[in-house]
Amino acid sequence: MKSNLSRRSFFRWSLLSLPLLKAGNVLANIACPMPAPNDSAVAKKLLKKTDSAFKRLKFVFVAKEAKGNPKYKVGANCGNCKFFSKKAKIKTADGYSKCPMVGNKYVPSCGWCKSHRHV
Repeated sequence: MKSNLSRRSFFRWSLLSLPLLKAGNVLANIACPMPAPNDSAVAKKLLKKTDSAFKRLKFVFVAKEAKGNPKYKVGANCGNCKFFSKKAKIKTADGYSKCPMVGNKYVPSCGWCKSHRHV
């Protein structure tokens, strides 16, 4: 099977698509922090900045804000942490789930804390 795409065309299109990838990353970051879930029972159990676990674990709602923390690794966030409960995940676009590290309060998937353990 012969392709109509030459090697030169492939690299040209690849280079032209790089700005689109960057734009996708920027758009993905706009969604964080995520808006609070509409479910009032869940909203009462959200992790807040005033909670002791928030301060103790150096929690941030947007993982990239943890760059100064020596334990932070690029790409780490609550969504790819073993403690982020996939079973209890709210079935909405909100992306919140319970985390045992903060007393089973709900945290956003784009957050991060120093207890992060990659899945």
